[in-house]
Amino acid sequence: MKIRFGYVANALGLWDASPSKSLTFTRYSVLPKNERMDRLREVTSHNLHHTKRILYYNFAHEIKLYRFSSSLVPLATHPEVMWDFITPFKAEWEELGHIVKSQKLRPSFHPNQFTLFTSPRQEVTVNSIKDMRYHYMMLEAMGITDHAIINIHIGGAYGDKETALGRFHQNIKNLPAHIKKVTTLENDDKTFNVEETLQTCEKERMPMILDYHHYMANKGEHDLTQYLQRIFDTWDASGLIPKFIFHLQRQRRLIDLMQILSH
Repeated sequence: MKIRFGYVANALGLWDASPSKSLTFTRYSVLPKNERMDRLREVTSHNLHHTKRILYYNFAHEIKLYRFSSSLVPLATHPEVMWDFITPFKAEWEELGHIVKSQKLRPSFHPNQFTLFTSPRQEVTVNSIKDMRYHYMMLEAMGITDHAIINIHIGGAYGDKETALGRFHQNIKNLPAHIKKVTTLENDDKTFNVEETLQTCEKERMPMILDYHHYMANKGEHDLTQYLQRIFDTWDASGLIPKFIFHLQRQRRLIDLMQILSH
């Protein structure tokens, strides 16, 4: 078994390398109109440059997994902005993709908790699809849609898990097929557990990412060893190696997970 490790967004070993510098809509709105686009491009340029530094840092330290910041582009999905963040940075996006592919890195995105498909409110689903498009556009600009993923949670239960899951299966139909193809689901620490997430993945033919700490917080009577092979099997159609989430600083749990995987 080959295990590769990675981390989320910020390389703490690099000085001044945040890939998530922001520009709020409030700040954007008070800028003179002729300066707004320049400021958007300036912040995005910094984020892309810092991401490039991080990718090279990862390569130098043999770190093979990396979750891109979802905040690379400020105001990318804001209804009053929604600017073209691809064309002005075509070369930069392609360079990031070249680094990922040439160094055989494993890239991913994880949209925020408001990107979900169980809400009874239609506007939440609409905004979630908009956010998924944004993440896919970045992967597409980098040319890495064939081996990158966008990982999300099923969403809230809203007091009735069965009804919420029904909405998920209905609402996910609105997600374009090419975006759904790179989408994975992760089990929750409070709501949808391993079994419920796995069953959803199997029904929708989506890969499942096991978050081991979420499992420990929300495992109920479920024995993880009874689900591992089925979790692995959800990845078959993608052609990608299964991915897990756990925190290295919790060494005891890491040892426990390694023992489970070894069986």
